[in-house]
Amino acid sequence: MTEAEEFRDNLTNAIDEHGSTVVITPRTLTEGSYGGYDVGSDTDSTAVTTKGLPSGYLLSKTGRPFGKLQTGEAVIVLKYDEAVEKDYLIAWKDVNYSVQEVKEVTMQDTIIGKRIKISRKLD
Repeated sequence: MTEAEEFRDNLTNAIDEHGSTVVITPRTLTEGSYGGYDVGSDTDSTAVTTKGLPSGYLLSKTGRPFGKLQTGEAVIVLKYDEAVEKDYLIAWKDVNYSVQEVKEVTMQDTIIGKRIKISRKLD
């Protein structure tokens, strides 16, 4: 086992032990007619329940910031093998969010986790 794989396993264990419930709902967006000026639609797929760690938890452990966030935004770290993409829906701590950005966190060419930036979904 490489150092990166060992670190990935440790991060996965930390998420399992200290993470909170996250519900990921894949969503397919369609653009409205006239170049998106009309109302489009979105279709939700089957939701998956997993766990994630807020970046603040990792920040307290590493002392490294993840960047500046706007009001209503958060950053969550998920396990390396979670399926998540931009515009998916996230339910976390009884609040609905939309995924704004997904970044794979790598170490020695090995994906060790996924860092997702989410913002409150306004309906």
